[in-house]
Amino acid sequence: VVLASGGEVYGRAEPARVTEDTPPAPVTPAGKDALLAEQEAVSFARSFGIGLVRLRFFNVFGPRQGRRAPGPNVGRILEALAAGTRPVLYDHELEPVDLLHVEDAVRACLLAASDRADGRVYHVGRGRPARAEDVVARLNVLLGTDLVPVLAGPCSTIPPAALPDVTRARVELGFSAHVDLGEGLRR
Repeated sequence: VVLASGGEVYGRAEPARVTEDTPPAPVTPAGKDALLAEQEAVSFARSFGIGLVRLRFFNVFGPRQGRRAPGPNVGRILEALAAGTRPVLYDHELEPVDLLHVEDAVRACLLAASDRADGRVYHVGRGRPARAEDVVARLNVLLGTDLVPVLAGPCSTIPPAALPDVTRARVELGFSAHVDLGEGLRR
């Protein structure tokens, strides 16, 4: 069984880049739910002798991304630019995040389904930070627009999320993101 979880389980942990061995410390309901789901899955897998791999995704984007997705919401930004309006960027979207295209997320799930990964936790991300301003600039180029984002005031008191160290997934699963940010935005 492959369980999709998220980096929210770390809360806003120090250090800025977390490994799979960093103790979880969720600070949001979503983070607490993700950690609880992981704990329940581990308990279930042990009780019934089922293999389990936990993948912690960090900011997946692509077609059908929800408007309330965390990090720089690529879908919402694209929608605004395509409509000819300036996208609104909120304070919590201005920190660097690891943006992973959904095609790479699916590939990571398939790699994790192997027997060699049983019982492990893996971070799944590109391993490189991106900023909302980068997303806006790249989408402006792709769309032939030149719309400057509106920087909204504070809407969150939660400190920035940590970035993932993706070494374990690269070494043990052979996973590395194939879709770079620019290509992912084109798709």
